[in-house]
Amino acid sequence: MKKLKIAFILVFFLILAIPLIFFNTKADVISEIDNRKLADNPFSADFENPDGIGKFTAIKNYFDDRIGFRDDIINIYTIANDKIFGEMIHPSYEYGKDGYIFFKLWRESDYEEYHKEFAKMIKEIQTYCEERGVPFLFVMEPSKSIVLEKYLPNGVNYRISWKKEFLSNLDAMGVKYVDNTDVLIEKAKEGEVVFNQKYNAGHWNDLGAFYGVNAALQNLKNQGVNVELNTKEEFTVENKLNTSLPVSKFPIHETEPIFSHNKPLINKESDFDELELNEQHSYFQYTVNNHDSVAATPKTLVFQGSYMNGMGYKFLENRLKEYISIHDYQNVLNFDYYFNIFKPECVIFEAADYTLADKYFEFKKMKSFDLNPKLDTFSSFKENTVSLSKSDISYDSGKMLTTINVKNIDENAKYVYLNINNEIFDMRKADDVNYWSATLLNSKIDKNSISIITIDEKNKTKTKYLLK
Repeated sequence: MKKLKIAFILVFFLILAIPLIFFNTKADVISEIDNRKLADNPFSADFENPDGIGKFTAIKNYFDDRIGFRDDIINIYTIANDKIFGEMIHPSYEYGKDGYIFFKLWRESDYEEYHKEFAKMIKEIQTYCEERGVPFLFVMEPSKSIVLEKYLPNGVNYRISWKKEFLSNLDAMGVKYVDNTDVLIEKAKEGEVVFNQKYNAGHWNDLGAFYGVNAALQNLKNQGVNVELNTKEEFTVENKLNTSLPVSKFPIHETEPIFSHNKPLINKESDFDELELNEQHSYFQYTVNNHDSVAATPKTLVFQGSYMNGMGYKFLENRLKEYISIHDYQNVLNFDYYFNIFKPECVIFEAADYTLADKYFEFKKMKSFDLNPKLDTFSSFKENTVSLSKSDISYDSGKMLTTINVKNIDENAKYVYLNINNEIFDMRKADDVNYWSATLLNSKIDKNSISIITIDEKNKTKTKYLLK
């Protein structure tokens, strides 16, 4: 009997020890079950603590996230609660009425300084584009919780209270935008399934994307942009069976419509391996559509979120000759970097309403967001011409892109421009250093036809630097 007790105790402690034996110590791990980065090791020398949490909390979060078989334990617990109690216990999802599943609901924020800065950023991007003759459109997508509000849990109203004021601010500033909320609510009322009941709880499905992208294309068309709307006849629609929720092993059984077109596309993503993208939001697509029906459409640069990355992209690549898309989270804050490289003929900035948050678009960077005005803005400034040594300019070249770096120019310069063969590019200043750079396609580089132009707003002077 004593040996049996000892054996039982040993087995018991072994069971407790197994999760510790398989403790996950790898860096930069993304959890498949709740689609987020797991807590970093607080004992590591390069540990970063952006949220400013205490050491004890950091240690607790690390052990909670890294314990062995974490995802399996969460999954078993979630399924058991669903089967036994009909409750959704999950880090990302929750049940509404009639079996509808939504992303976890969070406390609605008021209209705050963050939203004002976001609106100012959109307006500055629009002004930048329009000064250069490039049409612009901001597209806002609604959350499933707004479009299907009647299926939210009892007692829950979710209208994103700041949104009305935000859109009013865009109106006051003259921003060209489309809010797809009314479009999708109307389609849902007509019986169209634009969001699935369960699958992809945070995004529209292909049918919703079809209507949302067409609304954006219609706005561009109204602006005089040479684009046409998608028609359903251009696509083959098949029903795909989904047996689990995205980034989750939670079982479901639901079909969704999948739209596909048969237009041959040329993919150019691999040509741009050197392109700088945010590490966590590195989605990039560049397609060329040589179908005759889109031959005269503009080369379009689209900063887009997960609504477009997952579904909406196919309705833009179908209607544009050149479609360049970049994950908007954090990357749009480097707008001029991408504009210099791709020199688009049309720009779209798309985002879901619930992504207007610091973790997607950093508030601090938005507050310092400052794009170069068009060079002609300073035509009345006093002009100087001086020489610049070739040793003050350097070139970092790759297979597709070259970064031009310039130093020892006017330390009072607020804006700096690069002129190559009379084509103007905007230069950006390195932090706290009189060192400016611009990244261009290699095909644009002509070292024999380069000049630098600086703008000193305070003294109203424009200085042109010629290489000697």
